[in-house]
Amino acid sequence: YLMTTFNDPRSPRQKLQDAYIGRIIDGLDCSELWQYAYDKFSEELDEYNDERLTQEIQANYPDLLENN
Repeated sequence: YLMTTFNDPRSPRQKLQDAYIGRIIDGLDCSELWQYAYDKFSEELDEYNDERLTQEIQANYPDLLENN
């Protein structure tokens, strides 16, 4: 999780939240982390219309469009 600095501008709530997130991530194995990332990307991409999804793929992995 985030490393703190001498002049840490985060609120106590943000510090606690960051520590909590760090513990959750530390407790996940690679397959759980992969599944979590997959689910989050899927949720985000489900919001795209066909045109935006195609543009995103074209910008990042155009080879995926070659056979479609």
